[in-house]
Amino acid sequence: MHNVLGFVATSGASSAASAAACGSRASRWVQRQPPTPVTAARYGGAARTSVAPSPTHVTLPLPPRMMATPAPDSVGVLFLCLGNICRSPAAEGMFRSLVAAAPPSPTPIRIDSCGTGGGSPDWFTPGGYSYHEGDPPDARMTAAATARGVALTSRSRPLTAADFAAFDWIVVMDGSNEREVARAAAAWGVDVPAARARVVRMLDFVPGGPAGRAVPDPYYGGSNGFEKALDLLESAGGGLLKEVEALAGERAAAAKA
Repeated sequence: MHNVLGFVATSGASSAASAAACGSRASRWVQRQPPTPVTAARYGGAARTSVAPSPTHVTLPLPPRMMATPAPDSVGVLFLCLGNICRSPAAEGMFRSLVAAAPPSPTPIRIDSCGTGGGSPDWFTPGGYSYHEGDPPDARMTAAATARGVALTSRSRPLTAADFAAFDWIVVMDGSNEREVARAAAAWGVDVPAARARVVRMLDFVPGGPAGRAVPDPYYGGSNGFEKALDLLESAGGGLLKEVEALAGERAAAAKA
């Protein structure tokens, strides 16, 4: 299995240090200003419209989905893309459907998704801003997924240092995602070799497929782009489920020993 950055599964003993390095994300910017174009260079020459941070700053409690902690009696999968509004929420929703349709797991399976700031250069720094944070999935992706019977219910949030200890896999969509994860890990001082999570590409789980392929970002394309992304995610879901079920079985056996 393609294992980016050499991440290996461990007991997650470094979670406290990782969470401390992350810093509190309880303070959120309230988005109240009109949409403004984001730097186009990050998106292949076209400006992506996002909401700029407002001068108004409030403190809100963290939603439960951002409070994941290491759980040796469960298996955790975190899907990741750029803004956490297209590919990774679709991967999350599709994988939830696969798990729900499979025989009951002997160990609980935790599933979540996140992004790398949506193109914001400082998303992983203290006080940094993450575009789309708190937003629902893109309406076009939601419509395409719904037509396949897949519900997308997540809200966009950025990767955090604590995620490296809380999940067994961080499943990225392309090479840019990999590089951003590495950049954030270095900034947070995450002990990469000791991190619990393994960073892998989604399409590495396609049976017999070559390693290192990407799920293209459909944000700027037409409906065909969203359908293609869903096709690719679906082709990899079964292979990932087998890996997850194998680890779930190992943990269930270890708990009985």
